[in-house]
Amino acid sequence: MLAKKLLWPVDPPQGLRGVDDFGDGAFHASRVAGAHAAGGKKQGKIYKHKGLDIAAKPRTKIVAWCDGTLISPGFAYGDKAGDLRSIHLVGNRAPFERFKFTLLYAKIVPEMMGWDAPEVHRGQVIAIVQDVASFKMTGTARTMTNHVHFEMRRWNGTTFELLDPTEYLEAA
Repeated sequence: MLAKKLLWPVDPPQGLRGVDDFGDGAFHASRVAGAHAAGGKKQGKIYKHKGLDIAAKPRTKIVAWCDGTLISPGFAYGDKAGDLRSIHLVGNRAPFERFKFTLLYAKIVPEMMGWDAPEVHRGQVIAIVQDVASFKMTGTARTMTNHVHFEMRRWNGTTFELLDPTEYLEAA
């Protein structure tokens, strides 16, 4: 275990998503690929959830959970026509210099961070939470707890190994 833990990405911390009509937000919870076919999975295929869903109200501030470099902010699920966004950060200081993080349903807000360089510092406001519940609710009566999806990987010398973020986050 690392001596220094990650900050919760949302400020203020709002706990975990838990279980709702769309499933369980826990790390490695069983999932069924939906119409969005997350990660290129065929609709209906059962897979393990690769991240941890952190409850957050829309427009909640997102802070850098460690010192790092923002790389390729983009689109959730690679859907460049969609509105759901992603943030990718590589840790650049001990103890997280061999870690790569992905946050889905978060939109970088350049004016919040003085976007002149992709370097960010632990605790710096870098983005806001998107309203994922409204995106997922179109045409259905099911409800989803609004949240951000947080993935964490560590370089093991060969590949980036998927980790359970709950073991690395400070208590909320």
